[in-house]
Amino acid sequence: LAASLKRLYVEKLYSYLFHNFDDLERDPSLWRELEQLKSASLVEKIGVSVYYPQQIEWLLERDIKFDLVQLPYNILDRRFFPYFAKLK
Repeated sequence: LAASLKRLYVEKLYSYLFHNFDDLERDPSLWRELEQLKSASLVEKIGVSVYYPQQIEWLLERDIKFDLVQLPYNILDRRFFPYFAKLK
């Protein structure tokens, strides 16, 4: 992260997302690393990219506190609609 901040000429990132949900699922302790970056004010918001509704369930069941979630949603793909109220 330090190298990326330097290359971008910024002191902190607005957001940092887990884009490979499988990595987080295999090792949930990795989430603590993102929380530490946020606590150190190197990142404003932390989050995840999800591709299946069961991934949202996994996060909610473990009470993982995320600021942002990236998910597929369009007129033909509304699988995540039932979660919008919870995610808000």
